[in-house]
Amino acid sequence: MGKVLTYAEVDTLSTQFGAYLHSRGLQPGDRIALMMPNMLQYPIAVFGALKAGLIIVNTNPLYTPREMLFQFEDSGVKGIVILENFAANLETVLTKTKIETVIISSIGEMLGSVKGTMVNFVVRYIKRLVPTYQIPNTVTFTHALNEGKKFELKTFRNCLMT
Repeated sequence: MGKVLTYAEVDTLSTQFGAYLHSRGLQPGDRIALMMPNMLQYPIAVFGALKAGLIIVNTNPLYTPREMLFQFEDSGVKGIVILENFAANLETVLTKTKIETVIISSIGEMLGSVKGTMVNFVVRYIKRLVPTYQIPNTVTFTHALNEGKKFELKTFRNCLMT
């Protein structure tokens, strides 16, 4: 969609994201599900989770709630990064999983204020691609990045010593 991230930007943002994941209690070896298509948030989430020492569980965005539940129970995920378009499916199975950290992203979230707002408006209200959902204690992807600035990413050595 015309937006580019440099390697340096991905490095900085993924460090912030990894620090946020640690601040939410996720520890090296914990599993995090990534349920989103190819979008700008995906490489940030992947590298951030890897920097935090987490194990990534890629989840097909087209999974039904039954398939999601099976994968989440089988893998033991404790956190998820999910596109808002699929959050209604997550809502139906969330209480049956060990997921404690839910980060919800939107398609336009990283596209800039004008383009992102327009894209999100079209996706939500014109195309109606985002079903209604109510998941408590969620944060947006950009909120996680902003909060991550406040924390230092623990290195693997420091994580193992604490």
